[in-house]
Amino acid sequence: MDGRVLKRATFLVVFQVFKIQEHRLTQFLKTFTGMKDLVLNVTADGISASGTVERSFFLKKWISFKEDEGLILEAGTGGSIPVGQLDLFKSLVVGCGSGLILVESDDNITLTGSDSSFTIPPVAEAHSQAGVEQMEGLMSDQPEDPMKWTNFGTSELSFNLSFDAEEVRSLREVGKAIQAGALYTVEVDADRIEIIAERDQIRVNKGVDLGEWIVTPEEKTTLVFGKWLMDALKAMPGLGTIYFVGGADAPLLIHHKAPDNDNGWGTFCIVAPRQENAGVSA
Repeated sequence: MDGRVLKRATFLVVFQVFKIQEHRLTQFLKTFTGMKDLVLNVTADGISASGTVERSFFLKKWISFKEDEGLILEAGTGGSIPVGQLDLFKSLVVGCGSGLILVESDDNITLTGSDSSFTIPPVAEAHSQAGVEQMEGLMSDQPEDPMKWTNFGTSELSFNLSFDAEEVRSLREVGKAIQAGALYTVEVDADRIEIIAERDQIRVNKGVDLGEWIVTPEEKTTLVFGKWLMDALKAMPGLGTIYFVGGADAPLLIHHKAPDNDNGWGTFCIVAPRQENAGVSA
């Protein structure tokens, strides 16, 4: 095929055509809750996307195509698809049915499934891309194994903690009833990580004991975060290993590694700490 499809006696240039299962695309997009737009990067191997929110929160996710998925145009070599109105797009994906086929043309994104289809215009400028290039540049300077990271940019990383992903799932519910407007304190010492949620003189805390293959700080390290900490924890898959990497005055890096060293899927977050505790009652 030459990348063109015939429609109503006119030629429409098709930039991207790929096939994916509905539940896989839905779960992928769900990770980026809170972002208003997103750029999907498509290759012959799979899909990846990165985005930032207010330059305080960076999130990257990638998945490989399965056997019945992938680019379906012979001329297709992959590229970038800017998706706007992300919450609406996610809602429209649900219920389209199996075997979704996404087509990006010069002025439309069309998604067709076994049950329904929809068309939506691409976004002219994806605000979620602010800072993405800088963050990915910092990541590219790191060793592949996150356990070997000792710094991130100019920040020194003093702890590197490894957890079963199922344990991390319990941390994302800390202070669920007061999460709106709450601040979150992360405390790391030699044998435990603790997350404390505080709002209006209410304090909720939960901790997890550290396991093996860790680097702990020489002294207790305390960092304060806003809501993006919970968004980062909720973005993490429930299978595999989760690494918490950070230090005093450093961002918190949360890295997911799939089971059995499967590099075909993973998630990475960077959460900037707050510089003050304003708004939290003592």
